[in-house]
Amino acid sequence: MITVTGGVYREKCFDQPTNEILGSGGRAAIALTDLAKIRLYTYRAKEFSGHFHELEQAFLVESEGLW
Repeated sequence: MITVTGGVYREKCFDQPTNEILGSGGRAAIALTDLAKIRLYTYRAKEFSGHFHELEQAFLVESEGLW
């Protein structure tokens, strides 16, 4: 298992309209999913909890966070 520690936050792009909740920690966790099982530790806002469930289901990433 690989443990990733990093920030998860809302990313907005104006050139190509996107509104994602990933941040550097979320992107690193997704990038490593082909190599091993991933656990993501992060500090996150409470309103992002639903997005973490989606991340876990889509990419098989375990996540734990403080808010």
